[in-house]
Amino acid sequence: MDVRVIENNDFAKGRQSHPFCSFVYLTAGDLVVESASRLYQCSAGHILFVPQGVSYSIRHANGVQGVEAGFLPEQLRDASFPILYGKTAVQHAFWFQDAAFIGALMARLAEASAENRLRLLQSGIDLILCMMKGNADGVESLSDRFLQLVFDHSGPIAGVSDYAAKLGVSSGYLNKAVRTKTFKSPVDWIEISRLNKAKDLLRGSRQSMAEISRAVGIDDQSYFARFFKKLTGQTPREYREGGSSRD
Repeated sequence: MDVRVIENNDFAKGRQSHPFCSFVYLTAGDLVVESASRLYQCSAGHILFVPQGVSYSIRHANGVQGVEAGFLPEQLRDASFPILYGKTAVQHAFWFQDAAFIGALMARLAEASAENRLRLLQSGIDLILCMMKGNADGVESLSDRFLQLVFDHSGPIAGVSDYAAKLGVSSGYLNKAVRTKTFKSPVDWIEISRLNKAKDLLRGSRQSMAEISRAVGIDDQSYFARFFKKLTGQTPREYREGGSSRD
């Protein structure tokens, strides 16, 4: 069993799966994970559990801090939790007093892991799984479906009104739903997705700046350059010439 503190987006890139169960609990930052064609958006107070063998990939990470863990079901005192043997990731949000308690517990488990205190690790993880039992976010919300559309990079990234129309709601209602669930506006997520896609194309393709601008849903190449520099401090050309090591 291994529990460790993570800081500054300390995550491996690319699609992956593990021969053990794992979870990540956030105390700060934003994390978007794709698994089984679904996107999970996590912020402070959220835990994302991934059963062993279930593949996932990190789509976005910004300022992430928290704790991650890996363990085998047979290492627990109680290996009967159904969540341990599921085929999909499970997300849960802890609020207010629960979030403060879980945050303190996670920090204590990281210390116990470093000290190899197995009984404390078993008790703590059993408690976390018990608190998640029956309360997992198993139904896609409007916010989830919006994020699924925004991070689908198979075509140009659209505007808020376009996504609202696809989801059958007004722009105002979509804005309220997304803000309530993620603490960011739809415009914020669209900008994040556009920036991520632009970085991928600048690093991994030979498309022209005009082509990349259109691919991320910005028709004006000059505006695209200003947008990119505002968020990264570099022009698109400077980012491309800096090599794939730049983030």
